[in-house]
Amino acid sequence: MCLENNWHLLPFSRRTYTLTVLTIQYILPLAALGFAYSQIGSTIRKRARTSTTINQHKRHIFAQRNRKALLLLLFLVLIHGIAWLPINAYNVLHVLGIIDFSQYRYIFCHLIGMTSACINPIMYGLVNDNFRNAFISLLQPVLAPCTKYIAVVPPVIYRTPTRLRKQRSVILSQTVRYQS
Repeated sequence: MCLENNWHLLPFSRRTYTLTVLTIQYILPLAALGFAYSQIGSTIRKRARTSTTINQHKRHIFAQRNRKALLLLLFLVLIHGIAWLPINAYNVLHVLGIIDFSQYRYIFCHLIGMTSACINPIMYGLVNDNFRNAFISLLQPVLAPCTKYIAVVPPVIYRTPTRLRKQRSVILSQTVRYQS
């Protein structure tokens, strides 16, 4: 027996139930994400301050990576909060009697919430160089027919002269192989 239509039989009200679900499913996870990511961000900032790197180029690269990591953490929390806000707001507004229930609006709001799971890998791909390089290397065999005359190679961020020469020779050999 479904009790959604028989709220008067339960020991708590529908409003109490909805606000409890809102707290457990939205506010607590958002607070936990915010707290955990702020702790990680704090550790990243401390690590940057105590860096003993002398080389200015390496220090600049290190600072740029830290900035990207902090932005990623901030965007992940914001995306989670923004994506799941519509369904939670919809539930609260429905329980308070401000709006009527609509299956289509509910599904639409739920799909918006689910987009946070789809956007996370995209965010990692845009911000994280290692993730992007691994993704490109996975797609190279699939994209090889499409990029027959174009070399699809992950960007070279920082290489020593010896590694750079090796990287160039690999790029050239891949380009020649794809053109054949």
